[in-house]
Amino acid sequence: MIDNRTRRAVSAYAVVLPVMVGLLAACSEQAPPPPAPQPAASLNCLTVPDVLLRDIEDGLTVEGATLRDGAGHVAINLERSFFVAAEVDGPELEGDGDVGVWLVTGLVVLGEQTIQSVPGVATLLSSFDDSSLGSVRVKSDAGGISEARECLEISLQV
Repeated sequence: MIDNRTRRAVSAYAVVLPVMVGLLAACSEQAPPPPAPQPAASLNCLTVPDVLLRDIEDGLTVEGATLRDGAGHVAINLERSFFVAAEVDGPELEGDGDVGVWLVTGLVVLGEQTIQSVPGVATLLSSFDDSSLGSVRVKSDAGGISEARECLEISLQV
């Protein structure tokens, strides 16, 4: 026969045990996984033709430098223009992460584009000037530049 003291001990365990199990389960849950990269389509990313990347690469001023990957985004408030972001690699460049951005205006499919370096890495590493664009002067915070960089980051993760 079970005495009152044993009953109280069993009752206490019956209450405490489920609470402890619940607490342990809550502590052992893993943090939710980080959000997946934003799909390129939702940013309106543009695929940059290899021929355009080669044209930009031809304007690089660092010997042996090449472009690795490239992504584009429409230039906000500029007609028939888009920005191309590409990673620049070369023997004289330290590590990864040198990303240049260029403004491309015109019809690339007909080879009638004009390329302009955006202030920053592209200006330092390439010879494109803006004299052929007339009054268009690109600032480093122009709409579409950061989006082109984001598009490049996404394409490098894939």
